[in-house]
Amino acid sequence: MALLAPQAVWADLAISYKLDFQVGPVFPPALVDAVRQQVAGFIPNGMSMRVRNGKCTSSAGALTSIVNATTGEITLLNPKTKQFATAATASYAGFGATQPLPPEAQQMLASLKVDVKTSKTGQTGSINNLLAEETLITLTIAGPDPATSLRIDMDECLPAASEFDRVPALKELRSCSAAAGLSDPSAIVDKIFAQLPGASAKLSEAVKALSAKGSVVLKMQAAAHAPGLGALLQSQGLPGVEPDAPLVLMQMNLAEFSLDPLPDTAFQVPDGYQEAPFEDLLKPALPATRLAQAPVASPAPPYTGNVSRPGSDVSAPVPTFRPEPKYTQEARRARIEGAVLLSVVVDPDGNTRNIKVVKSLDPGLDQKAIEAVSQWKFKPGQKDGMPVAVQAQVEVNFRLLDKADDDKAQNPQ
Repeated sequence: MALLAPQAVWADLAISYKLDFQVGPVFPPALVDAVRQQVAGFIPNGMSMRVRNGKCTSSAGALTSIVNATTGEITLLNPKTKQFATAATASYAGFGATQPLPPEAQQMLASLKVDVKTSKTGQTGSINNLLAEETLITLTIAGPDPATSLRIDMDECLPAASEFDRVPALKELRSCSAAAGLSDPSAIVDKIFAQLPGASAKLSEAVKALSAKGSVVLKMQAAAHAPGLGALLQSQGLPGVEPDAPLVLMQMNLAEFSLDPLPDTAFQVPDGYQEAPFEDLLKPALPATRLAQAPVASPAPPYTGNVSRPGSDVSAPVPTFRPEPKYTQEARRARIEGAVLLSVVVDPDGNTRNIKVVKSLDPGLDQKAIEAVSQWKFKPGQKDGMPVAVQAQVEVNFRLLDKADDDKAQNPQ
């Protein structure tokens, strides 16, 4: 829907996102499956929000919430059990608060060094006819040894400040959801890092700089790196280890942005729902996770089996998930654009293996292209109705955000 003129102060707004989560090639297949099973319990495939006259409803995973900014109440709905519960938004943050950690764990956390850096790249683009500005966030957690260190890189596209005046519904979305802490990153950081002395304030200070501009994210990509862990595995002689590849990668892309009128029923408890204790409604949203107990296995070695080429009796693999490549700061400053051509083997499970550079663009961008393609997933090629490994070439295009829109196209061939 085109947004060409200022909207009414009380405009309705519907916004939804598609979420993708992938486990990186640093992990062996056995551990990849274990991590995916754990993550599936608390990272939904998508999320949506609806806003109207001081009320907002959001859906993500098992629960739907309705926030009334006027009365200061939040209602949780569980469509599966047809239950609902209502509480004051002021007390909502207390539900599911972290329990005190044992002294040993607190001592370990206190030894970590946390650093957050944020920068505005100056890159702009159009996302669903909204002017978006790009911000980079780097969170570094340094442990007592390199194997326990972690770096999280986030690339966010947020609406420009002018868009909140042009589209007042964005203001309503921000204020209504913030009333319940649903879109206040600093509150989430405070809760997660409450056990880490000094880290909570430092992280909150950095994240609040983003919140001041607007917490409505139009697009986000986050990658977690643990090169020390990868180097440790590599030093043990395990084949196929890529120390600098991401451990996990998550993308959030805008799927819907509409200012069409919304029905009253979108903000009401449906008929037939029974009231239940608030804690009972929260249980599906707070599953117990034990990722640290997942079995550790060796990374998958390079593919050495028979490899076919697409032809009359072999179908070509088809990409189903294509994370975008990221620019290096050096290439961004030099405004380098172009394509990297890679040779890959798409194995029978649809994973990319044996990635090699055929046509280079820039050393840093070559590596970023390899990192991105290593996360790609394919519907594997087939021969006689059975999946087979297929040799293919992939072209990864790098295009700066302000040239047209926010997409850095990736076109496998």
